[in-house]
Amino acid sequence: MSGGGLRGAKPAVDIKTKKANRDAVTGRVKKESDVAIKMKIDKGLPVKIGMRVEQAQAAGVVLKITKPVMPVTKEATTLPPVAATQPVSFELAAAFPLPAGSTEQWVAWTGTIPGAGQVNKLDLETELEIDGSAIPANGYQMVPVVMTYVTKAFATDHYLVDSSIIPGETMRAIAAPIGATAKKSGGTKTSSKKSSKKKR
Repeated sequence: MSGGGLRGAKPAVDIKTKKANRDAVTGRVKKESDVAIKMKIDKGLPVKIGMRVEQAQAAGVVLKITKPVMPVTKEATTLPPVAATQPVSFELAAAFPLPAGSTEQWVAWTGTIPGAGQVNKLDLETELEIDGSAIPANGYQMVPVVMTYVTKAFATDHYLVDSSIIPGETMRAIAAPIGATAKKSGGTKTSSKKSSKKKR
Protein backbone atom coordinates (compact mmCIF):
# COMPACT_ATOMS: atom_id res chain seq x y z
CA MET A 1 0.00 0.00 0.00
CA SER A 2 2.87 2.31 -0.70
CA GLY A 3 4.29 4.02 -3.73
CA GLY A 4 3.02 2.31 -6.87
CA GLY A 5 0.78 0.15 -4.73
CA LEU A 6 -1.61 -2.47 -6.05
CA ARG A 7 -2.67 -2.58 -9.67
CA GLY A 8 -5.50 -5.03 -9.94
CA ALA A 9 -5.75 -8.14 -7.79
CA LYS A 10 -2.20 -9.22 -6.98
CA PRO A 11 -1.45 -12.04 -4.50
CA ALA A 12 -0.08 -9.64 -1.89
CA VAL A 13 -2.01 -10.93 1.14
CA ASP A 14 -2.05 -14.44 2.56
CA ILE A 15 -4.35 -15.41 5.46
CA LYS A 16 -3.59 -18.81 6.97
CA THR A 17 -5.70 -20.30 9.74
CA LYS A 18 -3.73 -21.59 12.72
CA LYS A 19 -6.73 -22.88 14.62
CA ALA A 20 -10.45 -22.31 14.96
CA ASN A 21 -12.31 -23.23 18.14
CA ARG A 22 -16.07 -23.24 18.56
CA ASP A 23 -17.89 -22.74 21.84
CA ALA A 24 -20.31 -25.66 22.05
CA VAL A 25 -22.85 -23.60 24.00
CA THR A 26 -22.84 -20.20 22.30
CA GLY A 27 -21.72 -21.25 18.80
CA ARG A 28 -19.10 -18.49 18.76
CA VAL A 29 -15.99 -19.26 16.73
CA LYS A 30 -12.55 -17.98 17.72
CA LYS A 31 -10.20 -18.12 14.77
CA GLU A 32 -6.47 -17.46 15.04
CA SER A 33 -4.63 -16.65 11.82
CA ASP A 34 -1.23 -15.71 10.43
CA VAL A 35 -1.53 -12.81 7.99
CA ALA A 36 1.33 -12.07 5.61
CA ILE A 37 1.22 -8.76 3.73
CA LYS A 38 3.81 -9.20 1.00
CA MET A 39 4.37 -5.65 -0.20
CA LYS A 40 5.83 -2.35 0.99
CA ILE A 41 4.10 -1.10 4.12
CA ASP A 42 4.67 2.16 5.98
CA LYS A 43 4.72 1.60 9.74
CA GLY A 44 3.45 4.24 12.14
CA LEU A 45 0.52 5.20 9.92
CA PRO A 46 -3.17 4.78 10.81
CA VAL A 47 -5.12 2.21 8.80
CA LYS A 48 -8.78 1.31 8.38
CA ILE A 49 -10.06 -2.26 8.15
CA GLY A 50 -13.41 -3.49 6.92
CA MET A 51 -15.13 -6.89 7.12
CA ARG A 52 -18.40 -7.90 5.49
CA VAL A 53 -20.46 -10.07 7.83
CA GLU A 54 -24.09 -10.96 8.44
CA GLN A 55 -26.09 -8.22 10.14
CA ALA A 56 -26.87 -10.60 12.99
CA GLN A 57 -23.12 -11.04 13.58
CA ALA A 58 -22.07 -7.40 13.34
CA ALA A 59 -22.54 -6.25 16.93
CA GLY A 60 -20.67 -9.23 18.39
CA VAL A 61 -17.76 -9.64 15.98
CA VAL A 62 -14.38 -8.98 17.62
CA LEU A 63 -11.03 -8.40 15.88
CA LYS A 64 -7.68 -8.42 17.66
CA ILE A 65 -4.18 -8.02 16.18
CA THR A 66 -1.98 -9.77 18.71
CA LYS A 67 1.47 -9.75 17.10
CA PRO A 68 2.78 -7.20 16.84
CA VAL A 69 0.32 -5.80 19.35
CA MET A 70 -1.87 -3.35 17.44
CA PRO A 71 -4.95 -2.01 19.25
CA VAL A 72 -7.91 -1.48 16.94
CA THR A 73 -11.09 0.49 17.60
CA LYS A 74 -14.38 -0.84 16.29
CA GLU A 75 -16.99 1.53 14.94
CA ALA A 76 -20.65 1.31 15.90
CA THR A 77 -22.65 -1.12 13.78
CA THR A 78 -25.87 0.88 13.48
CA LEU A 79 -27.64 0.67 10.11
CA PRO A 80 -27.63 2.60 7.94
CA PRO A 81 -24.14 3.87 8.88
CA VAL A 82 -23.87 7.57 9.73
CA ALA A 83 -20.97 9.47 8.18
CA ALA A 84 -20.34 11.62 11.26
CA THR A 85 -20.04 8.76 13.73
CA GLN A 86 -19.24 5.76 11.48
CA PRO A 87 -17.01 7.28 8.79
CA VAL A 88 -15.29 4.08 7.67
CA SER A 89 -18.47 1.98 7.69
CA PHE A 90 -20.20 4.74 5.73
CA GLU A 91 -17.33 4.82 3.23
CA LEU A 92 -17.32 1.03 2.80
CA ALA A 93 -21.07 0.91 2.21
CA ALA A 94 -20.71 3.53 -0.53
CA ALA A 95 -17.56 2.08 -2.14
CA PHE A 96 -18.72 -1.54 -2.06
CA PRO A 97 -22.54 -1.41 -2.02
CA LEU A 98 -24.48 -4.55 -1.20
CA PRO A 99 -27.40 -5.70 -3.36
CA ALA A 100 -30.93 -4.87 -2.34
CA GLY A 101 -32.24 -7.30 0.24
CA SER A 102 -28.77 -8.34 1.41
CA THR A 103 -28.54 -9.54 5.01
CA GLU A 104 -24.89 -8.50 5.26
CA GLN A 105 -23.19 -5.27 6.30
CA TRP A 106 -19.72 -3.76 6.55
CA VAL A 107 -18.07 -3.53 9.97
CA ALA A 108 -15.04 -1.27 10.43
CA TRP A 109 -12.01 -0.87 12.69
CA THR A 110 -9.17 1.66 12.81
CA GLY A 111 -5.68 1.35 14.27
CA THR A 112 -2.06 2.32 13.74
CA ILE A 113 0.62 -0.05 12.46
CA PRO A 114 3.24 -0.16 15.24
CA GLY A 115 6.82 0.89 14.60
CA ALA A 116 8.35 3.32 12.15
CA GLY A 117 9.82 3.28 8.67
CA GLN A 118 9.00 1.17 5.66
CA VAL A 119 9.17 -2.62 5.38
CA ASN A 120 8.87 -4.91 2.36
CA LYS A 121 6.68 -7.41 4.23
CA LEU A 122 4.47 -7.27 7.31
CA ASP A 123 3.57 -10.38 9.31
CA LEU A 124 0.60 -10.22 11.68
CA GLU A 125 -1.10 -12.63 14.04
CA THR A 126 -4.83 -12.05 14.43
CA GLU A 127 -7.81 -13.30 16.42
CA LEU A 128 -11.33 -13.09 15.03
CA GLU A 129 -14.36 -13.98 17.16
CA ILE A 130 -17.72 -14.30 15.47
CA ASP A 131 -21.07 -16.00 15.93
CA GLY A 132 -20.92 -19.16 13.82
CA SER A 133 -24.17 -20.73 14.98
CA ALA A 134 -25.88 -20.20 11.61
CA ILE A 135 -23.03 -21.70 9.53
CA PRO A 136 -23.91 -25.18 8.14
CA ALA A 137 -22.06 -27.95 10.00
CA ASN A 138 -19.97 -29.02 6.99
CA GLY A 139 -20.04 -25.59 5.42
CA TYR A 140 -18.29 -22.30 5.86
CA GLN A 141 -18.74 -18.55 5.77
CA MET A 142 -16.55 -16.36 3.56
CA VAL A 143 -15.77 -13.01 5.20
CA PRO A 144 -14.22 -10.44 2.81
CA VAL A 145 -11.55 -8.26 4.46
CA VAL A 146 -10.23 -4.95 3.11
CA MET A 147 -7.59 -2.59 4.48
CA THR A 148 -5.92 0.66 3.49
CA TYR A 149 -4.42 3.75 5.07
CA VAL A 150 -6.83 6.21 6.67
CA THR A 151 -5.64 8.84 4.19
CA LYS A 152 -6.69 6.69 1.22
CA ALA A 153 -10.17 6.21 -0.22
CA PHE A 154 -11.54 2.73 -0.85
CA ALA A 155 -13.48 3.99 -3.86
CA THR A 156 -10.51 5.45 -5.74
CA ASP A 157 -7.18 4.36 -4.21
CA HIS A 158 -5.39 1.04 -3.83
CA TYR A 159 -6.24 -1.23 -0.93
CA LEU A 160 -5.58 -4.78 0.30
CA VAL A 161 -8.30 -7.40 -0.07
CA ASP A 162 -8.62 -11.03 1.01
CA SER A 163 -11.14 -13.33 2.65
CA SER A 164 -11.25 -15.13 5.96
CA ILE A 165 -13.00 -18.51 6.00
CA ILE A 166 -15.06 -19.29 9.11
CA PRO A 167 -15.55 -23.07 9.34
CA GLY A 168 -18.76 -24.87 10.22
CA GLU A 169 -18.91 -27.12 13.26
CA THR A 170 -17.65 -30.24 11.46
CA MET A 171 -16.29 -28.78 8.22
CA ARG A 172 -13.96 -31.14 6.40
CA ALA A 173 -13.04 -29.00 3.41
CA ILE A 174 -9.59 -28.98 1.82
CA ALA A 175 -8.04 -25.65 0.88
CA ALA A 176 -7.19 -25.58 -2.81
CA PRO A 177 -4.65 -23.05 -4.18
CA ILE A 178 -6.09 -20.96 -6.98
CA GLY A 179 -4.22 -18.99 -9.63
CA ALA A 180 -1.20 -19.37 -11.87
CA THR A 181 1.25 -18.53 -9.11
CA ALA A 182 -0.05 -21.18 -6.72
CA LYS A 183 2.28 -24.07 -5.90
CA LYS A 184 1.15 -27.66 -6.19
CA SER A 185 -0.21 -28.92 -2.94
CA GLY A 186 -2.16 -31.79 -1.57
CA GLY A 187 -4.30 -29.31 0.33
CA THR A 188 -4.70 -28.58 3.97
CA LYS A 189 -7.55 -29.96 6.00
CA THR A 190 -9.42 -27.28 7.91
CA SER A 191 -11.68 -28.18 10.78
CA SER A 192 -13.40 -26.50 13.68
CA LYS A 193 -12.73 -27.80 17.17
CA LYS A 194 -15.40 -27.64 19.83
CA SER A 195 -14.71 -25.95 23.12
CA SER A 196 -16.05 -27.44 26.31
CA LYS A 197 -16.46 -23.97 27.78
CA LYS A 198 -19.87 -23.67 29.37
CA LYS A 199 -22.03 -20.60 29.30
CA ARG A 200 -22.04 -18.86 32.65
